[in-house]
Amino acid sequence: MNHEAIRSLLLAAELGSFSAAGERLGVPPSTISRRVSELELDLGRKVLVRTGRGVRPTSDAREILLRLRDVLLAVDACFIPPAPMARLRVTAPAEMSISLLPGLLPDFRTKCPDVVVELRGENRTLGLIEEDFDLAIRGGTLVDSSYLSRKLPHGRFVAVANPAMAGTIQTLEQLAAAATIEVTGPSPGLSGRWRGRAFSIRSPAVAKFDSFTAALPMLISGDVYAAMPLHLVRGLVSTGKLSEISAAQLDSVTLHALYPRRHREQQAVSMFIDAVATALEAT
Repeated sequence: MNHEAIRSLLLAAELGSFSAAGERLGVPPSTISRRVSELELDLGRKVLVRTGRGVRPTSDAREILLRLRDVLLAVDACFIPPAPMARLRVTAPAEMSISLLPGLLPDFRTKCPDVVVELRGENRTLGLIEEDFDLAIRGGTLVDSSYLSRKLPHGRFVAVANPAMAGTIQTLEQLAAAATIEVTGPSPGLSGRWRGRAFSIRSPAVAKFDSFTAALPMLISGDVYAAMPLHLVRGLVSTGKLSEISAAQLDSVTLHALYPRRHREQQAVSMFIDAVATALEAT
Protein backbone atom coordinates (compact mmCIF):
# COMPACT_ATOMS: atom_id res chain seq x y z
CA MET A 1 0.00 0.00 0.00
CA ASN A 2 1.48 3.34 -1.12
CA HIS A 3 1.89 5.70 1.82
CA GLU A 4 1.86 8.72 -0.53
CA ALA A 5 -1.54 7.54 -1.75
CA ILE A 6 -2.73 7.44 1.86
CA ARG A 7 -1.42 10.97 2.41
CA SER A 8 -3.14 12.14 -0.77
CA LEU A 9 -6.48 10.58 0.19
CA LEU A 10 -6.43 11.98 3.72
CA LEU A 11 -5.52 15.44 2.50
CA ALA A 12 -8.17 15.40 -0.24
CA ALA A 13 -10.75 14.38 2.35
CA GLU A 14 -9.60 17.23 4.63
CA LEU A 15 -9.52 19.95 1.97
CA GLY A 16 -12.45 18.74 -0.11
CA SER A 17 -10.75 18.69 -3.51
CA PHE A 18 -8.00 17.01 -5.48
CA SER A 19 -6.76 20.40 -6.69
CA ALA A 20 -6.24 21.74 -3.16
CA ALA A 21 -4.54 18.51 -2.09
CA GLY A 22 -2.28 18.62 -5.14
CA GLU A 23 -1.33 22.22 -4.39
CA ARG A 24 -0.33 21.28 -0.85
CA LEU A 25 1.72 18.29 -1.97
CA GLY A 26 3.18 19.92 -5.08
CA VAL A 27 1.71 17.48 -7.60
CA PRO A 28 -1.02 17.79 -10.26
CA PRO A 29 -4.65 17.08 -9.30
CA SER A 30 -4.60 14.16 -11.75
CA THR A 31 -1.86 12.53 -9.67
CA ILE A 32 -3.95 12.89 -6.52
CA SER A 33 -6.97 11.44 -8.31
CA ARG A 34 -4.94 8.48 -9.61
CA ARG A 35 -3.42 7.77 -6.20
CA VAL A 36 -6.82 7.86 -4.52
CA SER A 37 -8.41 5.60 -7.13
CA GLU A 38 -5.59 3.06 -6.81
CA LEU A 39 -5.84 3.11 -3.02
CA GLU A 40 -9.60 2.67 -3.12
CA LEU A 41 -9.05 -0.30 -5.44
CA ASP A 42 -6.62 -1.81 -2.94
CA LEU A 43 -9.10 -1.22 -0.12
CA GLY A 44 -11.97 -2.68 -2.10
CA ARG A 45 -14.27 0.23 -1.30
CA LYS A 46 -14.97 3.85 -2.14
CA VAL A 47 -13.78 6.31 0.48
CA LEU A 48 -14.39 9.60 -1.34
CA VAL A 49 -17.43 10.71 -3.28
CA ARG A 50 -16.64 12.79 -6.35
CA THR A 51 -19.01 15.77 -6.70
CA GLY A 52 -19.26 18.71 -9.04
CA ARG A 53 -17.56 20.90 -6.45
CA GLY A 54 -14.85 18.51 -5.29
CA VAL A 55 -14.82 15.43 -3.09
CA ARG A 56 -16.19 14.40 0.30
CA PRO A 57 -15.85 11.28 2.45
CA THR A 58 -18.56 8.66 2.12
CA SER A 59 -21.03 8.40 4.96
CA ASP A 60 -19.25 5.40 6.51
CA ALA A 61 -15.65 6.51 5.87
CA ARG A 62 -14.78 7.96 9.28
CA GLU A 63 -13.42 4.73 10.76
CA ILE A 64 -11.23 3.86 7.78
CA LEU A 65 -9.90 7.43 7.60
CA LEU A 66 -8.83 7.19 11.24
CA ARG A 67 -7.16 3.83 10.59
CA LEU A 68 -5.38 5.16 7.51
CA ARG A 69 -4.13 8.09 9.57
CA ASP A 70 -2.66 5.66 12.10
CA VAL A 71 -0.99 3.77 9.24
CA LEU A 72 0.53 7.00 7.95
CA LEU A 73 1.75 7.86 11.44
CA ALA A 74 3.49 4.49 11.66
CA VAL A 75 5.02 4.81 8.19
CA ASP A 76 6.25 8.36 8.80
CA ALA A 77 7.80 7.26 12.09
CA CYS A 78 9.94 4.76 10.19
CA PHE A 79 11.47 7.54 8.09
CA ILE A 80 11.97 10.08 10.87
CA PRO A 81 15.52 9.85 12.20
CA PRO A 82 15.96 9.97 15.97
CA ALA A 83 18.19 13.04 15.68
CA PRO A 84 16.85 16.39 16.99
CA MET A 85 14.61 18.16 14.49
CA ALA A 86 16.00 20.95 12.33
CA ARG A 87 12.58 22.31 11.38
CA LEU A 88 9.46 22.88 13.47
CA ARG A 89 6.30 23.47 11.41
CA VAL A 90 3.60 25.03 13.57
CA THR A 91 0.00 25.76 12.66
CA ALA A 92 -2.14 27.96 14.89
CA PRO A 93 -5.22 30.17 14.62
CA ALA A 94 -4.47 32.98 12.17
CA GLU A 95 -4.55 35.74 14.78
CA MET A 96 -2.30 33.88 17.20
CA SER A 97 0.26 33.30 14.47
CA ILE A 98 0.39 37.06 13.88
CA SER A 99 0.05 38.63 17.30
CA LEU A 100 1.38 36.11 19.85
CA LEU A 101 3.68 33.45 18.44
CA PRO A 102 6.23 35.64 16.63
CA GLY A 103 7.13 37.25 19.94
CA LEU A 104 8.15 33.84 21.29
CA LEU A 105 10.73 33.15 18.60
CA PRO A 106 13.75 35.15 19.87
CA ASP A 107 13.79 33.36 23.22
CA PHE A 108 13.03 30.01 21.59
CA ARG A 109 15.94 30.54 19.22
CA THR A 110 18.34 30.99 22.13
CA LYS A 111 17.21 27.63 23.53
CA CYS A 112 17.00 25.79 20.18
CA PRO A 113 19.39 27.66 17.86
CA ASP A 114 19.45 24.90 15.25
CA VAL A 115 15.67 24.69 14.81
CA VAL A 116 13.98 26.74 12.08
CA VAL A 117 10.38 27.54 13.00
CA GLU A 118 7.76 27.78 10.26
CA LEU A 119 4.45 29.37 11.27
CA ARG A 120 1.18 29.06 9.39
CA GLY A 121 -2.01 30.74 10.50
CA GLU A 122 -5.08 28.62 9.77
CA ASN A 123 -8.53 28.83 11.33
CA ARG A 124 -9.78 25.59 9.80
CA THR A 125 -9.02 22.15 11.16
CA LEU A 126 -5.86 20.73 9.63
CA GLY A 127 -4.50 17.22 9.47
CA LEU A 128 -1.04 17.35 11.03
CA ILE A 129 0.09 14.16 9.39
CA GLU A 130 -1.48 14.88 6.02
CA GLU A 131 0.11 18.32 5.75
CA ASP A 132 3.37 17.44 7.51
CA PHE A 133 2.97 19.73 10.53
CA ASP A 134 4.84 19.07 13.75
CA LEU A 135 2.59 21.02 16.12
CA ALA A 136 -0.88 22.53 16.05
CA ILE A 137 -2.50 24.99 18.44
CA ARG A 138 -6.26 24.58 18.26
CA GLY A 139 -9.28 25.79 20.17
CA GLY A 140 -12.46 23.99 21.12
CA THR A 141 -13.24 20.40 22.01
CA LEU A 142 -10.88 17.67 20.82
CA VAL A 143 -12.54 15.12 18.55
CA ASP A 144 -9.50 13.21 17.31
CA SER A 145 -7.34 10.99 19.51
CA SER A 146 -4.78 10.26 16.78
CA TYR A 147 -2.40 12.84 18.23
CA LEU A 148 -0.83 13.50 21.56
CA SER A 149 -2.28 16.60 23.21
CA ARG A 150 -1.52 19.01 26.00
CA LYS A 151 -4.10 21.39 27.42
CA LEU A 152 -3.01 25.03 27.35
CA PRO A 153 -4.21 28.00 29.42
CA HIS A 154 -7.54 29.27 28.13
CA GLY A 155 -7.58 31.90 25.41
CA ARG A 156 -9.12 35.00 27.00
CA PHE A 157 -11.37 37.42 25.11
CA VAL A 158 -12.52 40.88 26.16
CA ALA A 159 -15.20 43.23 24.85
CA VAL A 160 -13.55 46.51 23.83
CA ALA A 161 -14.39 49.77 22.08
CA ASN A 162 -12.87 53.22 21.82
CA PRO A 163 -13.19 55.07 25.13
CA ALA A 164 -16.11 57.25 24.03
CA MET A 165 -18.08 54.27 22.78
CA ALA A 166 -17.26 52.12 25.81
CA GLY A 167 -18.51 54.86 28.12
CA THR A 168 -22.00 54.70 26.62
CA ILE A 169 -22.47 51.00 27.45
CA GLN A 170 -23.65 50.65 31.03
CA THR A 171 -26.22 47.85 30.76
CA LEU A 172 -26.49 44.48 29.04
CA GLU A 173 -29.38 45.86 26.99
CA GLN A 174 -27.15 48.64 25.70
CA LEU A 175 -24.47 46.11 24.81
CA ALA A 176 -26.99 43.97 22.92
CA ALA A 177 -28.19 47.03 20.96
CA ALA A 178 -24.72 48.41 20.21
CA ALA A 179 -23.12 47.99 16.79
CA THR A 180 -20.41 45.34 16.67
CA ILE A 181 -17.72 43.90 14.41
CA GLU A 182 -17.71 40.18 13.65
CA VAL A 183 -14.62 38.20 12.70
CA THR A 184 -14.65 35.11 10.51
CA GLY A 185 -14.04 31.96 12.54
CA PRO A 186 -15.61 32.43 15.98
CA SER A 187 -19.33 31.80 16.26
CA PRO A 188 -21.25 35.09 16.01
CA GLY A 189 -22.55 36.59 19.21
CA LEU A 190 -21.23 36.88 22.75
CA SER A 191 -21.66 34.75 25.84
CA GLY A 192 -20.35 35.07 29.35
CA ARG A 193 -21.39 36.92 32.48
CA TRP A 194 -22.60 40.50 32.87
CA ARG A 195 -21.96 41.67 36.41
CA GLY A 196 -22.14 38.04 37.51
CA ARG A 197 -25.27 37.13 35.53
CA ALA A 198 -24.98 34.68 32.61
CA PHE A 199 -25.83 36.12 29.22
CA SER A 200 -25.81 35.27 25.53
CA ILE A 201 -26.48 37.99 22.96
CA ARG A 202 -25.93 38.82 19.31
CA SER A 203 -25.52 42.51 18.60
CA PRO A 204 -26.14 43.96 15.10
CA ALA A 205 -22.98 43.54 13.02
CA VAL A 206 -22.02 46.52 10.87
CA ALA A 207 -18.80 44.99 9.50
CA LYS A 208 -17.13 41.60 9.16
CA PHE A 209 -13.41 40.91 8.81
CA ASP A 210 -11.29 37.84 8.21
CA SER A 211 -8.98 38.63 11.14
CA PHE A 212 -9.06 40.51 14.42
CA THR A 213 -6.07 42.61 13.36
CA ALA A 214 -7.91 43.86 10.28
CA ALA A 215 -10.76 45.04 12.51
CA LEU A 216 -8.59 47.19 14.79
CA PRO A 217 -8.65 50.49 12.79
CA MET A 218 -12.44 50.54 12.66
CA LEU A 219 -12.65 49.51 16.29
CA ILE A 220 -10.37 52.35 17.38
CA SER A 221 -12.05 55.06 15.34
CA GLY A 222 -15.65 53.92 14.95
CA ASP A 223 -18.74 53.66 17.12
CA VAL A 224 -18.53 49.88 17.39
CA TYR A 225 -17.36 47.29 19.87
CA ALA A 226 -15.93 43.80 19.39
CA ALA A 227 -14.79 40.72 21.28
CA MET A 228 -11.03 40.57 20.86
CA PRO A 229 -8.20 38.31 22.09
CA LEU A 230 -6.75 39.89 25.21
CA HIS A 231 -3.15 39.44 24.04
CA LEU A 232 -3.94 41.46 20.89
CA VAL A 233 -5.51 44.52 22.55
CA ARG A 234 -3.70 44.67 25.90
CA GLY A 235 -1.28 47.33 24.64
CA LEU A 236 -4.05 49.43 23.06
CA VAL A 237 -6.04 49.34 26.29
CA SER A 238 -3.02 50.36 28.35
CA THR A 239 -2.37 53.37 26.07
CA GLY A 240 -6.00 54.47 26.12
CA LYS A 241 -6.78 53.83 22.46
CA LEU A 242 -9.32 51.20 23.49
CA SER A 243 -11.31 50.63 26.65
CA GLU A 244 -12.57 47.35 28.03
CA ILE A 245 -16.27 46.97 28.70
CA SER A 246 -15.35 45.42 32.01
CA ALA A 247 -18.88 44.49 33.13
CA ALA A 248 -18.89 41.83 30.39
CA GLN A 249 -16.76 38.84 31.39
CA LEU A 250 -16.63 36.81 28.17
CA ASP A 251 -16.32 33.04 27.99
CA SER A 252 -12.77 31.91 27.32
CA VAL A 253 -11.69 29.45 24.62
CA THR A 254 -10.20 26.06 25.47
CA LEU A 255 -6.86 25.61 23.74
CA HIS A 256 -4.79 22.49 23.10
CA ALA A 257 -1.40 21.75 21.63
CA LEU A 258 -1.53 18.72 19.34
CA TYR A 259 1.44 16.85 17.92
CA PRO A 260 2.14 13.51 16.23
CA ARG A 261 3.07 10.60 18.46
CA ARG A 262 6.46 10.34 16.77
CA HIS A 263 7.39 13.67 18.40
CA ARG A 264 6.82 12.41 21.92
CA GLU A 265 10.51 12.80 22.78
CA GLN A 266 11.29 15.88 20.68
CA GLN A 267 12.59 18.58 23.00
CA ALA A 268 11.92 21.40 20.52
CA VAL A 269 8.22 20.55 20.46
CA SER A 270 7.86 20.49 24.24
CA MET A 271 9.85 23.71 24.62
CA PHE A 272 7.72 25.55 22.09
CA ILE A 273 4.55 24.36 23.83
CA ASP A 274 6.01 25.60 27.14
CA ALA A 275 6.64 29.00 25.57
CA VAL A 276 3.06 29.22 24.26
CA ALA A 277 1.66 28.21 27.65
CA THR A 278 3.76 30.84 29.43
CA ALA A 279 2.65 33.56 27.01
CA LEU A 280 -1.00 32.64 27.45
CA GLU A 281 -0.64 32.62 31.23
CA ALA A 282 0.74 36.14 31.03
CA THR A 283 -2.50 37.35 29.44
